[in-house]
Amino acid sequence: MKTKTLSILALMLVLSYSTAFAQIPNNGFEEWITVGNCQKPVGWYGTNDFTDTLANYFGVTRSTDHNPASVGNYSVRIQNNLDQLPDWPAFGILWSGGASGSDYPAFAIPLNSSSFCGYYKFLPENNDTMRIALFAYNHGEEVFQVMLESSEPAPEWTPFCLIFPDMIIDSGRIMLSSFYPEGELTIHGNSVLYADNLSFDNLITSTPVTVNEFTAVDIFPNPVADKLMISLPDNQSGQITLDVFNMTGKQVLSRQVKASSAPPAIDVSSLAAGNYFLRITTNTRAVFIKDFIITR
Repeated sequence: MKTKTLSILALMLVLSYSTAFAQIPNNGFEEWITVGNCQKPVGWYGTNDFTDTLANYFGVTRSTDHNPASVGNYSVRIQNNLDQLPDWPAFGILWSGGASGSDYPAFAIPLNSSSFCGYYKFLPENNDTMRIALFAYNHGEEVFQVMLESSEPAPEWTPFCLIFPDMIIDSGRIMLSSFYPEGELTIHGNSVLYADNLSFDNLITSTPVTVNEFTAVDIFPNPVADKLMISLPDNQSGQITLDVFNMTGKQVLSRQVKASSAPPAIDVSSLAAGNYFLRITTNTRAVFIKDFIITR
């Protein structure tokens, strides 16, 4: 029974890491549906939903200009169009969820998330201001907002990471716009905003890899009193993240160390005696889980 419990908890820790990058629906804008002449990103709603599907112009389009180059094939391109004024197709806007997704949570946010990250490009005209925003909720009530607003050109892919205040949240929604969506809606030019690979806590730099061959690494001594050593495969380099969880799945310790140190280690002397899990995340986002015992 104990072995079964350990295996379930280990699996949960692996999944909790993987879903942190996939929790935002269609976060890399890889999934699209075609309706008439129109393409729409799955899980998102915006300008195209206010446009005749047989029209010749759509403010939200799929772009092959994406980032990082090794992740996926597409990004989303959001554009204003002065020629479409005063109608909705003039305004480049996109939000997560459905038709009413501009005022209620659209997806779950992983526990302990501390930031909203991603990549964007912005090509402004006539001083338009773009916005990338996340609205966070707890039990259906909006708790806070984090936003990136800029009128400055960003012609190359630019990373962003918006830090959350220290508040309990469980869900959220995202809004992307190539204009300033407050007060009387106004666009000044045919400005363009690109966005790609939205995530929580870490910028996506490569395709996620989950390793469930727990024997690929070793930890020693086990049981341990103070310093736990980690033996990694020879091909690991750069920074690795070491997260310790107790038997309820609560994270109780986290450290970043260099994989090249001989060997990498984490000091667990501050923790009480008992059974724990160590989650090892490499810079290639491979994940290893090992259980260990602390004795006193």
